[in-house]
Amino acid sequence: MISKTTNYYPLSATSLLSGRASLHPSYNNVGRATHHLYDRITNILAGTAHPTKLMRVLGIDPGSVRLGYGVVDKAAGGALMRVTDGVVTLNPSLPFPERLLTISKRLSAIIEEFRPDVAAVESIFFAKNARSAAILGHVRGVALLASASYNLPVFEYAPKTVKMAATGFGGAEKGQMQKMIQLLLKTEAEPRQDAADALAVAICHINHCRPGLYAKVGRG
Repeated sequence: MISKTTNYYPLSATSLLSGRASLHPSYNNVGRATHHLYDRITNILAGTAHPTKLMRVLGIDPGSVRLGYGVVDKAAGGALMRVTDGVVTLNPSLPFPERLLTISKRLSAIIEEFRPDVAAVESIFFAKNARSAAILGHVRGVALLASASYNLPVFEYAPKTVKMAATGFGGAEKGQMQKMIQLLLKTEAEPRQDAADALAVAICHINHCRPGLYAKVGRG
């Protein structure tokens, strides 16, 4: 039980449903568990409970102009469920540090809203030149830092590994990736390219994850 002197309320079903339960800003493992319990209780009362969620993964496709993100749940029985996805579009005319700050803030907001258990990031495989590789490396560093700031285990997967997990072919084109992600997650429309790549990274981690693996930091 959290001491009331710190202005955080005890965790209980009553406090959760009344909105009085609050979390420490560091948002540690207890914080994730609290929000998962809150979601479960409210869904049950609303009659919209989903199959039991075993793991929620935030997939990130780094980019200095467009950064894709996607959150996927692995449910009991191995079912995959899309939670959200999108693209953080950045103004290329802005100073690079400002773009990095925007990425950090947006990823932090996504983590706080959707409460993933683990983050998976696509690693650098190919860049046009050394400068492009350095820029992409900075973006990836911000994504890793944002995830680690919320105590999320972080895993990295090569683009070929991600494509293999999503399509069964390591040389799949962007359009093929979009179509397969739509089929795998049963979405009404194809996700945008960068969002599809991020969802594929999340699916890749789910496919590679062994029981208990998401509790450890590692590299795919």
